Amino acid sequence: MVVASIIDTSIVKLSVFIGGLNSTWNIITFSILVVIYAIGQYVILHFIKEKIEISKNKPVSTIHKIVSMIHCLMISMLVIIVLQMIFTSSYTLLLLKLIILTSCGLSIVLLAYLSKRFFTWFRSYHDIVVISYAIAMLILSVNIFFMAVFVIEALNIHGDEIRINKSPVLSVNNAGNILNVTYVVSSVISFILVWVATVFLLRYYSKKLGTAKYWIIVSAPLFYFLTQFQAIFFNLFDAFRLSDPILFGIIFTLIFTMSKPIGGILFGVAFWIVSRRVDTHVIKDYLIVSGFGIVLLFTSNQATSLIFTPYPPFGLVTASLIGLSSYMFLVGIYSSAMSISRDTELRKFIHTVAAKEIKLLGRIGFAQAEQELVTKVIPLAQLQAQKMEQETGIRTSLTDTDIKQYLNDVLIEVRNFKKE
Repeated sequence: MVVASIIDTSIVKLSVFIGGLNSTWNIITFSILVVIYAIGQYVILHFIKEKIEISKNKPVSTIHKIVSMIHCLMISMLVIIVLQMIFTSSYTLLLLKLIILTSCGLSIVLLAYLSKRFFTWFRSYHDIVVISYAIAMLILSVNIFFMAVFVIEALNIHGDEIRINKSPVLSVNNAGNILNVTYVVSSVISFILVWVATVFLLRYYSKKLGTAKYWIIVSAPLFYFLTQFQAIFFNLFDAFRLSDPILFGIIFTLIFTMSKPIGGILFGVAFWIVSRRVDTHVIKDYLIVSGFGIVLLFTSNQATSLIFTPYPPFGLVTASLIGLSSYMFLVGIYSSAMSISRDTELRKFIHTVAAKEIKLLGRIGFAQAEQELVTKVIPLAQLQAQKMEQETGIRTSLTDTDIKQYLNDVLIEVRNFKKE
């Protein structure tokens, strides 16, 4: 689906250099992309349902059902557009607008909901990962809002339908230009904020990767994203641009304007590499879903290519993925961050209970006190972990072995303190 999205957006961007898209093969290509989208979204939703066990979390389970119904609706509208092109050599612009509004609207609601959950959680349990993603998701939802408004505003000047002889033409009024600038600025800010939040989230696993390797992996997406702005400061490719402007335009379009999807892929790679180094099955699943969500979100966040109103509407299938990818992002990132925070909370619980029990058992021999502690604290910790999962539907990544190991660390700490 990532490859299909990149092809989908590249075709309309390159059409400016290679000519129009009015051919039977392009309609067939667009139809194939619609089929890939229909099959892919079903596979993704099933994948999330299996990996995350959403049935244990009622809010997420409800969202899952809503997302599934919305995507069935968008598939129906995409099929209607294909049939219109086959039988009438045109497509209704209203359907295109409805798909954009539905997909972007779903994405905005989900990301805003995710941001709200993070802010609510941060009020009770201060955690840098939680507040980082709260801010990042809020700005990302604002970015998608401005993108949707800009695209709809640009499409309003093209009438009610797009016919087969339509060539890609960019025509944006002054209001559209302002919206475009706002969209670009919010896009840069949101990308950087997501990068910062990702760095904070993955820093918990940096020891497993090594400091140098960790920073190389997490810095690659930001470096690549910022390279598209090199012309503003350095003009490194002026000689090439002047010698062969068409070839330069094609290469620049394929490489630098694809910085968001490729940056998203690098984000996903970072999550997948870390997931391979994590022993806990729960966190591994969350990181895998997070990686796919990040890739698809930044790959699909390119609906601005539709302002060219191409025929067929290449870029529309990619725009349809924004809502689904936001849902993956919500489930994966929220579950990862919450599981880490639950681990921290459970460790604090173990430490507090152990400290109280040691005071109560302090009058008997220390060796015997340790044995009593193990038999009392571990069952309490297990009950606390089950209670956390019932409250939020998010499992802690700490296994019984991890709990015993942490309790042992607490005992060593207490033993050293007593010696001092």
